[in-house]
Amino acid sequence: MRPLLPLLLLSSAPALAADGYSRHDRSPEISQDWEDRRGEHEEYRPDDRPALVPVTVYNEAGGTVQLSLPGRAPLSLANHSSAQITLAEGHQELRATYRLFGTDYPMEEVELYLRPGRPATAVIPPVTLARFQVSNLTGAVGTVFKNGSPLTELRPGESRVFASAPGMVELSLQSNGRIVDSERISLVPIQEIRWAAQPPPVGDLVVMNPFPMAVELVCDRGMVRTLPPFGSTVYEDLPVGSFHLTARRITDEYLSDQVLPVRAGGNTTWKLDPPSQGLLTLDSDHWAYVRVYVDGRQVSSLSPDQTRRIQLPLGWHELSIRDERGYSLLRRWVEVDAFEDEFVKVGRSRSEGSYASNGGSYGGYSSGSSSGGSSCTMPSGH
Repeated sequence: MRPLLPLLLLSSAPALAADGYSRHDRSPEISQDWEDRRGEHEEYRPDDRPALVPVTVYNEAGGTVQLSLPGRAPLSLANHSSAQITLAEGHQELRATYRLFGTDYPMEEVELYLRPGRPATAVIPPVTLARFQVSNLTGAVGTVFKNGSPLTELRPGESRVFASAPGMVELSLQSNGRIVDSERISLVPIQEIRWAAQPPPVGDLVVMNPFPMAVELVCDRGMVRTLPPFGSTVYEDLPVGSFHLTARRITDEYLSDQVLPVRAGGNTTWKLDPPSQGLLTLDSDHWAYVRVYVDGRQVSSLSPDQTRRIQLPLGWHELSIRDERGYSLLRRWVEVDAFEDEFVKVGRSRSEGSYASNGGSYGGYSSGSSSGGSSCTMPSGH
């Protein structure tokens, strides 16, 4: 009976082998299913806390930025530097800001999808806008221009921040239609770029003539100009300092003068003062030398056939003219006006068949004449 035992053992061997293969099968289908179930088992956490994933952040923004981290203080990151942080798995938005001129400017968020066990990287991209500050120190309201296009109006002492594409730009400040100051500057993102418009070392003088007569202006630095009636003139780009201007009639009689300051980047206006004196013109046809008295005081004399212009205070005056022998040729009241030239013509004495006439004129042109003798009549209301 013993010879049968080996046969029985051999016959049962295939069944044992088949059973062992079924429990330790390494076929692709069975192996993948086991890996999936293992993954589900690893994702289960009794405390339900998300995994933390290491993230390396590179700053290519162009300047120092501040990273906002959940539950932690902001992280400062210099340009072209990196830092390693940890963030919770899943979808995350990395927010960064930069600070210029005392204001925080937000940047575009960087989106991340983090998985456990897989370190990630994030890059803060370059900033596409540059910001610059313009201050108006000229003392006058001006308009800021960039490359010839207006940006805004600035009051004296006012500052404002603008955004622009990076690169070279031409900035200028214009006031009253003129460029007060300008400069070409380079705009770089995340850099505090300031430009202060300064008053130029020159200024303007404006002189206004509010009167119905032409006026001649004489400057102590050699400049002479004529202002038409109700006209004005501008002395542009004068060096900073003081200028002495004298106003005269076109017939050279003094009217007024003024010392005017020239301020950097500004203009000083002088409205001519009203005349305090007027003109009396005497035209002698007498054959001899005569003396001219005004209000009892001799003020001038006339040679034969001479014409003379006398400047007198405004108002009524008693005019008396005598020849060299003391004979009265003319005695009358005349009114001296600021803008009309009073004209008096003197002839021979009454005893010799004299004549004397006077008439008002404007700008030296006679407006009429009237004859009279040597009698003196007080004007009504005087």
